[in-house]
Amino acid sequence: MKLKPKLKCLVKFVRDKCDLSGVWHPNYLLTSTYIGENISEPDLLNIDGGKQFQKLKGGKIFCCGFIDFQNGQLKNSSPVHKKIISLLEYHNIPYIYPMNRVLDSVIVEVGVKVKEEVNINSNTQIETIIPEKPKIEIPELPEFLDYAKQVCTETGLKYVDFLYTITAKFETWIDNGWKDGNGSKIKNWKLKFKNTLPYLKPIHKSAFEKKPRYYAYYEQYPQYFNPDGTPKILEN
Repeated sequence: MKLKPKLKCLVKFVRDKCDLSGVWHPNYLLTSTYIGENISEPDLLNIDGGKQFQKLKGGKIFCCGFIDFQNGQLKNSSPVHKKIISLLEYHNIPYIYPMNRVLDSVIVEVGVKVKEEVNINSNTQIETIIPEKPKIEIPELPEFLDYAKQVCTETGLKYVDFLYTITAKFETWIDNGWKDGNGSKIKNWKLKFKNTLPYLKPIHKSAFEKKPRYYAYYEQYPQYFNPDGTPKILEN
Protein backbone atom coordinates (compact mmCIF):
# COMPACT_ATOMS: atom_id res chain seq x y z
CA MET A 1 0.00 0.00 0.00
CA LYS A 2 1.62 3.23 -1.21
CA LEU A 3 0.57 6.35 0.65
CA LYS A 4 1.61 9.98 0.74
CA PRO A 5 3.56 10.99 3.87
CA LYS A 6 0.50 12.84 5.21
CA LEU A 7 -1.62 9.68 5.03
CA LYS A 8 1.12 7.47 6.47
CA CYS A 9 1.26 9.78 9.48
CA LEU A 10 -2.54 9.69 9.70
CA VAL A 11 -2.67 5.89 9.75
CA LYS A 12 -0.02 5.72 12.46
CA PHE A 13 -1.72 8.44 14.54
CA VAL A 14 -5.15 6.78 14.46
CA ARG A 15 -3.84 3.30 15.23
CA ASP A 16 -1.74 4.71 18.09
CA LYS A 17 -4.69 6.61 19.56
CA CYS A 18 -7.40 3.93 19.21
CA ASP A 19 -8.40 1.81 22.18
CA LEU A 20 -7.57 -1.89 22.60
CA SER A 21 -10.54 -2.87 20.45
CA GLY A 22 -9.33 -0.73 17.54
CA VAL A 23 -11.96 1.99 17.98
CA TRP A 24 -10.91 5.64 17.69
CA HIS A 25 -12.91 8.68 18.81
CA PRO A 26 -12.10 11.13 16.00
CA ASN A 27 -10.89 14.67 16.57
CA TYR A 28 -9.72 15.89 13.16
CA LEU A 29 -8.77 19.35 14.38
CA LEU A 30 -6.40 17.87 16.94
CA THR A 31 -5.14 15.32 14.40
CA SER A 32 -4.34 18.10 11.92
CA THR A 33 -2.40 19.90 14.63
CA TYR A 34 -0.29 16.83 15.40
CA ILE A 35 0.41 15.96 11.77
CA GLY A 36 0.93 19.54 10.59
CA GLU A 37 -1.49 19.30 7.65
CA ASN A 38 -5.24 19.63 7.27
CA ILE A 39 -6.90 16.26 7.85
CA SER A 40 -10.53 15.40 7.12
CA GLU A 41 -12.71 12.34 7.55
CA PRO A 42 -12.63 11.42 3.82
CA ASP A 43 -8.81 11.39 3.98
CA LEU A 44 -9.02 8.59 6.53
CA LEU A 45 -11.95 6.59 5.17
CA ASN A 46 -10.59 6.52 1.59
CA ILE A 47 -7.21 5.05 2.54
CA ASP A 48 -6.57 1.77 0.69
CA GLY A 49 -9.98 2.01 -0.95
CA GLY A 50 -11.78 2.02 2.40
CA LYS A 51 -10.22 -1.27 3.56
CA GLN A 52 -8.29 0.20 6.49
CA PHE A 53 -10.93 2.13 8.44
CA GLN A 54 -14.70 2.02 8.89
CA LYS A 55 -16.99 4.69 10.28
CA LEU A 56 -19.40 3.36 12.89
CA LYS A 57 -22.79 4.78 13.66
CA GLY A 58 -22.20 7.64 16.07
CA GLY A 59 -19.05 8.80 14.29
CA LYS A 60 -16.41 6.53 15.86
CA ILE A 61 -13.80 4.90 13.62
CA PHE A 62 -12.95 1.19 13.58
CA CYS A 63 -9.42 0.12 12.55
CA CYS A 64 -9.93 -2.97 10.39
CA GLY A 65 -7.71 -5.91 11.25
CA PHE A 66 -6.31 -4.18 14.35
CA ILE A 67 -7.41 -6.85 16.84
CA ASP A 68 -6.19 -9.78 14.74
CA PHE A 69 -2.81 -8.16 14.12
CA GLN A 70 -2.24 -7.21 17.76
CA ASN A 71 -3.75 -10.21 19.53
CA GLY A 72 -4.69 -12.99 17.15
CA GLN A 73 -7.88 -14.84 18.09
CA LEU A 74 -9.37 -13.57 21.35
CA LYS A 75 -9.84 -16.00 24.24
CA ASN A 76 -11.75 -15.52 27.49
CA SER A 77 -8.87 -17.13 29.39
CA SER A 78 -6.66 -14.10 28.71
CA PRO A 79 -7.19 -11.03 30.97
CA VAL A 80 -6.12 -8.72 28.13
CA HIS A 81 -8.45 -10.42 25.66
CA LYS A 82 -11.32 -10.19 28.17
CA LYS A 83 -10.75 -6.43 28.31
CA ILE A 84 -10.89 -6.22 24.51
CA ILE A 85 -14.07 -8.29 24.40
CA SER A 86 -15.57 -5.97 27.02
CA LEU A 87 -14.71 -2.94 24.86
CA LEU A 88 -16.28 -4.56 21.81
CA GLU A 89 -19.46 -5.13 23.80
CA TYR A 90 -19.38 -1.50 24.91
CA HIS A 91 -19.12 -0.39 21.28
CA ASN A 92 -21.91 -2.83 20.28
CA ILE A 93 -19.53 -4.77 18.02
CA PRO A 94 -20.00 -8.59 17.92
CA TYR A 95 -16.68 -10.44 17.88
CA ILE A 96 -16.17 -12.83 14.98
CA TYR A 97 -12.76 -14.25 14.05
CA PRO A 98 -11.04 -13.23 11.83
CA MET A 99 -12.19 -9.66 12.42
CA ASN A 100 -11.24 -7.95 9.18
CA ARG A 101 -14.30 -5.73 9.13
CA VAL A 102 -17.22 -4.77 11.34
CA LEU A 103 -20.56 -6.11 10.21
CA ASP A 104 -22.41 -3.54 8.12
CA SER A 105 -25.48 -3.92 10.31
CA VAL A 106 -23.70 -4.04 13.64
CA ILE A 107 -24.91 -0.70 14.96
CA VAL A 108 -28.65 -1.09 15.47
CA GLU A 109 -31.38 -0.12 17.92
CA VAL A 110 -30.30 -1.36 21.36
CA GLY A 111 -32.31 -4.16 22.94
CA VAL A 112 -33.58 -5.39 19.55
CA LYS A 113 -32.92 -8.89 18.19
CA VAL A 114 -31.39 -8.62 14.73
CA LYS A 115 -30.17 -10.97 12.04
CA GLU A 116 -26.90 -10.03 10.35
CA GLU A 117 -25.31 -11.25 7.17
CA VAL A 118 -21.62 -11.94 7.80
CA ASN A 119 -19.53 -11.47 4.69
CA ILE A 120 -16.04 -12.28 5.94
CA ASN A 121 -14.98 -15.75 4.79
CA SER A 122 -18.49 -17.07 4.09
CA ASN A 123 -22.11 -16.02 3.81
CA THR A 124 -23.02 -17.39 7.23
CA GLN A 125 -26.15 -16.01 8.84
CA ILE A 126 -26.00 -15.45 12.59
CA GLU A 127 -28.46 -14.17 15.15
CA THR A 128 -27.37 -11.96 18.03
CA ILE A 129 -28.91 -9.84 20.75
CA ILE A 130 -27.25 -6.55 21.53
CA PRO A 131 -27.88 -5.67 25.20
CA GLU A 132 -29.30 -2.31 26.07
CA LYS A 133 -26.72 0.09 27.48
CA PRO A 134 -27.25 3.42 29.21
CA LYS A 135 -26.71 6.42 26.98
CA ILE A 136 -23.80 8.67 27.90
CA GLU A 137 -24.48 12.36 27.40
CA ILE A 138 -21.64 14.47 25.99
CA PRO A 139 -22.52 18.19 26.03
CA GLU A 140 -21.56 20.81 23.50
CA LEU A 141 -19.02 23.32 24.75
CA PRO A 142 -21.54 26.18 25.29
CA GLU A 143 -23.70 23.96 27.50
CA PHE A 144 -20.60 22.88 29.44
CA LEU A 145 -19.48 26.48 29.99
CA ASP A 146 -22.96 27.65 31.00
CA TYR A 147 -23.19 24.90 33.60
CA ALA A 148 -19.66 25.64 34.82
CA LYS A 149 -20.58 29.29 35.31
CA GLN A 150 -23.66 28.24 37.30
CA VAL A 151 -21.62 25.95 39.57
CA CYS A 152 -18.95 28.60 40.11
CA THR A 153 -21.64 31.05 41.19
CA GLU A 154 -23.20 28.51 43.55
CA THR A 155 -19.85 27.65 45.16
CA GLY A 156 -18.59 31.23 45.43
CA LEU A 157 -15.78 30.85 42.89
CA LYS A 158 -15.02 33.60 40.39
CA TYR A 159 -15.87 32.13 37.01
CA VAL A 160 -13.62 34.52 35.05
CA ASP A 161 -10.59 33.24 36.98
CA PHE A 162 -11.27 29.63 35.96
CA LEU A 163 -12.59 30.05 32.40
CA TYR A 164 -9.38 28.94 30.71
CA THR A 165 -8.97 25.99 33.08
CA ILE A 166 -12.57 24.86 32.56
CA THR A 167 -12.23 25.03 28.77
CA ALA A 168 -8.98 23.05 28.93
CA LYS A 169 -10.64 20.39 31.12
CA PHE A 170 -13.46 20.01 28.61
CA GLU A 171 -10.93 19.59 25.78
CA THR A 172 -8.97 17.01 27.78
CA TRP A 173 -12.07 14.91 28.36
CA ILE A 174 -13.04 15.17 24.69
CA ASP A 175 -9.54 14.22 23.52
CA ASN A 176 -9.60 11.20 25.87
CA GLY A 177 -12.85 9.90 24.38
CA TRP A 178 -14.95 11.46 27.17
CA LYS A 179 -12.91 9.73 29.87
CA ASP A 180 -11.30 11.19 32.96
CA GLY A 181 -7.63 11.07 33.87
CA ASN A 182 -8.01 7.53 35.19
CA GLY A 183 -9.45 6.28 31.91
CA SER A 184 -12.98 5.91 33.33
CA LYS A 185 -15.92 6.82 31.11
CA ILE A 186 -17.69 9.98 32.26
CA LYS A 187 -21.30 8.86 32.67
CA ASN A 188 -22.64 11.93 34.53
CA TRP A 189 -20.64 14.92 33.35
CA LYS A 190 -22.38 17.44 35.62
CA LEU A 191 -21.60 15.46 38.75
CA LYS A 192 -18.07 14.81 37.48
CA PHE A 193 -17.49 18.52 36.89
CA LYS A 194 -18.79 19.44 40.35
CA ASN A 195 -16.39 16.98 41.92
CA THR A 196 -13.50 18.15 39.72
CA LEU A 197 -13.93 21.91 40.12
CA PRO A 198 -12.36 22.15 43.63
CA TYR A 199 -9.11 20.71 42.21
CA LEU A 200 -8.85 23.11 39.26
CA LYS A 201 -6.45 26.03 39.32
CA PRO A 202 -6.54 29.22 37.24
CA ILE A 203 -4.31 29.26 34.14
CA HIS A 204 -3.29 32.23 32.02
CA LYS A 205 -4.38 33.28 28.57
CA SER A 206 -0.91 32.44 27.20
CA ALA A 207 -1.69 28.73 27.61
CA PHE A 208 -4.28 29.04 24.82
CA GLU A 209 -2.32 31.20 22.40
CA LYS A 210 -0.85 29.77 19.19
CA LYS A 211 -2.98 26.61 19.34
CA PRO A 212 -4.82 26.19 16.00
CA ARG A 213 -7.49 23.90 17.40
CA TYR A 214 -8.86 26.76 19.51
CA TYR A 215 -9.14 29.17 16.58
CA ALA A 216 -12.02 27.17 15.11
CA TYR A 217 -14.07 27.80 18.23
CA TYR A 218 -14.55 31.45 17.31
CA GLU A 219 -16.51 30.54 14.16
CA GLN A 220 -18.69 28.05 16.05
CA TYR A 221 -19.18 29.90 19.32
CA PRO A 222 -18.39 33.63 18.87
CA GLN A 223 -20.35 34.41 22.06
CA TYR A 224 -17.73 32.49 24.06
CA PHE A 225 -14.49 32.99 22.12
CA ASN A 226 -12.36 35.77 20.66
CA PRO A 227 -11.10 35.72 17.04
CA ASP A 228 -7.71 34.43 18.26
CA GLY A 229 -9.40 31.40 19.81
CA THR A 230 -9.06 32.44 23.44
CA PRO A 231 -12.16 32.31 25.66
CA LYS A 232 -13.99 35.55 26.26
CA ILE A 233 -14.06 36.88 29.78
CA LEU A 234 -17.77 36.99 30.52
CA GLU A 235 -19.45 38.45 33.58
CA ASN A 236 -19.36 36.15 36.59
